[in-house]
Amino acid sequence: MLLKGLLVKRTGARPYTHSITEMLNTLSIIFQKEVPQDLLICASKLERHYAAARYPDTGVVDYACGG
Repeated sequence: MLLKGLLVKRTGARPYTHSITEMLNTLSIIFQKEVPQDLLICASKLERHYAAARYPDTGVVDYACGG
């Protein structure tokens, strides 16, 4: 929600994505700052679980794998 809020504040438009990495990359362009690679990796891992929880049809995430 914070990322979407920042995008709305800076662009005046609501982003039509739930992709955390996509929003981070867009904010990176807006603020002309590079997103640290470790943050993108964490966001990507979080995104898999977020999408599965929000959209059950996206598939099951294997929590036992630790990934």
